[in-house]
Amino acid sequence: MAENDDKTVSPREQKTQEQSAIPKPDVTEIPEEYLTDEYLYPTDSGSTASKKKTSVMVLFVIGAIVLIIATLLVFNTLIKAKPGSIGNPGKTTLTYWGLWDDHAVINQIINEYQKNNPNIKIDYVMRDPKDSYRERLVATAQKGTGPDIFRYHNTWVSGMTDILAPAPQTVLDVESFKKQYYPVIVNDLVQNNQIVGVPLGIDGLVLVYNQKLFNNAGVSTLPLDWESLTDISRQLTIKNQEGTIRFSGIAMGTAENVTHFSDILGLMFLQNGVQLSDLASDNATAVLDVYTSFAIAPTEVWNETLENSVVAFADEKTAMAFVPYWELEVIKHMNPDIDFRVLPVPQIKGTEQKAIANYWVEGVSRSSKYQAEAWKFLAYLSSKDSLLKMQELDLKSGRQFPTRPYPRVDMASLIVQDPYMGAVIKQAPYMQSLPIIDRTYDNGIDDKNIAYLKDAVNSVLFGSASSDALSTAQSGISQVAEQYGYKEAK
Repeated sequence: MAENDDKTVSPREQKTQEQSAIPKPDVTEIPEEYLTDEYLYPTDSGSTASKKKTSVMVLFVIGAIVLIIATLLVFNTLIKAKPGSIGNPGKTTLTYWGLWDDHAVINQIINEYQKNNPNIKIDYVMRDPKDSYRERLVATAQKGTGPDIFRYHNTWVSGMTDILAPAPQTVLDVESFKKQYYPVIVNDLVQNNQIVGVPLGIDGLVLVYNQKLFNNAGVSTLPLDWESLTDISRQLTIKNQEGTIRFSGIAMGTAENVTHFSDILGLMFLQNGVQLSDLASDNATAVLDVYTSFAIAPTEVWNETLENSVVAFADEKTAMAFVPYWELEVIKHMNPDIDFRVLPVPQIKGTEQKAIANYWVEGVSRSSKYQAEAWKFLAYLSSKDSLLKMQELDLKSGRQFPTRPYPRVDMASLIVQDPYMGAVIKQAPYMQSLPIIDRTYDNGIDDKNIAYLKDAVNSVLFGSASSDALSTAQSGISQVAEQYGYKEAK
């Protein structure tokens, strides 16, 4: 709660402060929720016993009169006012914490809803995900002072069950939800046969490649599987006489300068049947060996001396990189002239297709007094018409790409052939979630797991065996899972 630096002191307070021998505490240093009358009005130490008695009687009479008047006013207000926020009789005000969506875009959707629902007012606040967002969200929700509606990451569900209010069946029906959304969304957001969130988009890791660098090297084969990706990355890597990499084939193999390295490991874990609860398995060891091999001499195609992977791709210093869809806007912003293409992630030949999900969700707080109203708004916000409108407004706002691909199965045909969003939609049916997603800034289950995986990658690059590195990581990751109540799907 914000506090004002300039305090207006009433004549009564000023007189009391001048007469009192006890200095008044500096209320600017005290959180507002801790203030009490004794802080505001110290005892008048100079009063006589007679004055005290008279003052008590006068105060008693005045207090009784004030109490009667206040009771009448409250009673009159309760009779006349409709349910709503204090200070705004007749309207229900919903506070909505969002991320990234510009006010100019989201408010147009909100205004349309308010026009059709005049008793609802929605205050949209765009938060910074890097500013302890998840921790602040959970803390305020637990105290009952947080927003009614908020955005959270799909990997945070297990650690937020105590603050997530389920959707009423009359607003969002579970069976209809299961038909409208991809399996990964259903698995993440339907808990105990109740819907605890609704997404406005779906995202996940995709493979981007530089068409010019492919053409220059005479590469026409697309890296649709891991075998071809490995061969092509070596073919595209250019080293000088000293063996220093001048142009990288793919940004992969390290942890310090590969953004989303943990997402890549997560993808490889999923495709190789590795559970986070069983990193001691042979398959887990094989995954870490393969991943780090891209940065180990003499066949390395990437190393820690190179710049950040996203920057390197935008600078056309590496031919391929793994990124979620939302990074495409970043890449294009850094280099408007870059000619890149987007593919679904490579698969292991002859095995079931798998991809890793990375998307955000709108939820309702258990501490909200207006849960039904909040869910009605989210049902509107996640409708086909609203999603179409948001994409239209995104492009009008000056973005190169819409903010996110549609999360609804019944909207897939609209964008599956799109050269950028299409890669996400093609793999959406077989996406799965793992809580090792980079750039959620949660200081929670994702960031803590990532820290252990980063240590494992670095250990291998410094000569440790993958089995030893993963054994150490396993200990930490198991503790994190217990801390956040995470249970991996079998």
